[in-house]
Amino acid sequence: MLHAKARRMTQPIDFSTPRRQSLLGVVVYFIKNGRALLSALIVLWATAGKFDNGNLYLALGLLFFLILIFTISYLQYRNFTFHIEGDEVVIHHGVIFKEKRIIPFDRIQSVNLNQNFIQQILQVVGLKIDSAGSQQKELEISALDERTARAFQLALQQRPAEINADSVPSTPEKTLLLRLDVGDLLKVGLTENHLRSGLLAVAVVFGYYSQFSEYLEDYLSDYVSTDLTAYIPEIVRMGLILVVTGIFIFIIISVILSLVRTFLRFFEFRAWLEEGIIGISSGLLKRVEYRIPVSKVQYLIWSTNPLRKILGFESIVVKQAQPQRAQRKPQQAIAIPACYDKQSRALENVVFNREIRNGFNLNRPSIIPYLIISAYVSVGLTLLVLFATSFTSAIFWPAVLLIPTIIFLGYKYGKSVVVDWQDDVLIIHKGWVFPKRYVIPVYKAQSVAFKQSVFLRRRSLANFVFYTASGKVMIRFLPQEVVINLYNFILYKTEDYKGSWM
Repeated sequence: MLHAKARRMTQPIDFSTPRRQSLLGVVVYFIKNGRALLSALIVLWATAGKFDNGNLYLALGLLFFLILIFTISYLQYRNFTFHIEGDEVVIHHGVIFKEKRIIPFDRIQSVNLNQNFIQQILQVVGLKIDSAGSQQKELEISALDERTARAFQLALQQRPAEINADSVPSTPEKTLLLRLDVGDLLKVGLTENHLRSGLLAVAVVFGYYSQFSEYLEDYLSDYVSTDLTAYIPEIVRMGLILVVTGIFIFIIISVILSLVRTFLRFFEFRAWLEEGIIGISSGLLKRVEYRIPVSKVQYLIWSTNPLRKILGFESIVVKQAQPQRAQRKPQQAIAIPACYDKQSRALENVVFNREIRNGFNLNRPSIIPYLIISAYVSVGLTLLVLFATSFTSAIFWPAVLLIPTIIFLGYKYGKSVVVDWQDDVLIIHKGWVFPKRYVIPVYKAQSVAFKQSVFLRRRSLANFVFYTASGKVMIRFLPQEVVINLYNFILYKTEDYKGSWM
């Protein structure tokens, strides 16, 4: 029996004929569709109590939704097939209106595996195909057994030719680049941008509240008779205590959310290198595996902060070519959360064929526009605060201090921007407290732009925009002569490049 199982695992899989997903795909679709109708069920539950026999209507509505969702889920599974014809992937799907999608191999940007919590329980794998130039949502096959998913992923990324039953792509050797343990994740979580985590949590809470506030207020009014407005004077008198307490609670919650987010996203993080491939896998409740062809990588972004500098690591974002819709609505970044110097050098050798060092052709923008913009922003924000608080004496001086503080931050940010172009790469430094370093191969330019407003023209300054298949990178307020030289240099290097662009 063991020998028979081993033979099945090594036998090639024929993708030349239409195949369906695992039957467990019905369960996966059922849960996805049910989540989409969650809002309707919440509204149904909130309004059921306002009618006679409301519980009966609620039960009947719930039964109707369950039958509807199951029917749709089964038809999604039944009508979904995929196969390979020559150098193309052919997908059939749809419930009422059936659709056929054909994706040529050379337009496939990435083929990624993912497993959310339900897929892990069911022991199935999701596979996502993203294609260049497409404005449609990325194509997802929701439920495959792991062997089929990996074989199909390799077939799409390694074989731009007809696949038949007698051939199977070979699995390349992997060289481990980085592995993060619990201690590393704690370092990453504690050095995250906690302000962003806290504000995101506040936005989510207010978003859900505004969506269902009317129903929640009507529901609570039947059970809570206390008029909260009677306590508003007491709340106002406790203003300072509430502010200090609120800030403390906000900080604690933000740190906890940063840690939770880090462990959920980067649990069991692994990064490895193959021949022409960068592999990344991580995740707890949702496990994701990316296999990024080096030729699809547009540029890398290194970022850090004071705490991470002390601990000796940086974060790296891998920017790969994206379809048109993703450039308008960016996807979650493919990130390496903690990368030490040795791993950074190895990654540079893979992506750029050499280690990247700062050159001698360093150019800085004019600091004057940064000071002017900071002054306008700081004065406007100060006046807004003062008018909102009716020029309260306790708020006046803290608000006025915003002006020099924001101007100082603008000055330091402007001084941190440095542009360095070498024979094959463009290196951009930005940021003071949270510095970033962009390294972009020159030949990845889809286009470059010279932008100059009236304000900039009077000061002989200009903005430079570098467009890639992953979006644009802008450098502001450079001397006009520098922008012209950079513009001409990149156009020349792009036209002179003889290698493969994608």
